[in-house]
Amino acid sequence: MKAIYLIKHGDADEAFEIRETPMPVPRPGEVLIKVEGFGLNFADVMARRGMYKEAPNVPGLIGYDVCGTIEMVGSSVKHFAEGDRVAAMTRFGGYAEYALTDERAVTKIPNNINIAEATTLTTQYCTAYYGAAEMINLHPGDRVLIHSAAGGVGTGLMQYALWKGCEVFATTGSDSKVELLKAQKAHHVINTRTVDFDDYIDEQTKGDGVDVIFDRGGRRLHPTWIFHSCSGWKNCLLWGREHDLCYQYFFYRPHCASIRHLSPCSIYDEFKKPDWG
Repeated sequence: MKAIYLIKHGDADEAFEIRETPMPVPRPGEVLIKVEGFGLNFADVMARRGMYKEAPNVPGLIGYDVCGTIEMVGSSVKHFAEGDRVAAMTRFGGYAEYALTDERAVTKIPNNINIAEATTLTTQYCTAYYGAAEMINLHPGDRVLIHSAAGGVGTGLMQYALWKGCEVFATTGSDSKVELLKAQKAHHVINTRTVDFDDYIDEQTKGDGVDVIFDRGGRRLHPTWIFHSCSGWKNCLLWGREHDLCYQYFFYRPHCASIRHLSPCSIYDEFKKPDWG
């Protein structure tokens, strides 16, 4: 089969090479997927730059999610059969004509879901759902601030928050994305290049701040602002901390100063329970 190997770190035009490689054979509990398409996530970019420590060594196959049809199933696989159309998390090996993964990371999808939608639902929307439903547990009426709201995870967070009946404050640094977020029905859209979001939220909430903050990287957060705009027993969830070179999540409860963190990489690793610290 053909596969797109990451052969060196650096510029995308020089980092990859198409190679012939043996087709993998599923072990017990695994499925082999004939790939229609694979996702391009921020983690892929970090891996290509050599900044994602969990990525395979070069030359190697990256790729975190795919969609396609089941080509072969390993023994003990009960919920899938050859020909099923699926979306799946792969970590790694998605950049190939065929991808192998654990059946627990696979879900059936209907034929009317296209490649872009299917791969968005895996890494990006699963990240959003896990953060908003499992780690934070949003409630109707919560005021929710979502930074980088026009990105893949940000869009998923915003759609989930709106579905839960939350009041959404969405930020972006692009005029074109302002219109996109308005079309997505965010209650408040803030262009951080022209508006101080802290002052805006303070004015709109009459000093009460928001209940939940989602921030990719946490670069906009500092202790003074957290206590000012997210006062009380509130939550802050950060993902994609760039200086850690891998995705991490944090809760911040200001008045008890309790911090929990989790690396989503551990969710992928043999699908074990996450490692809490």
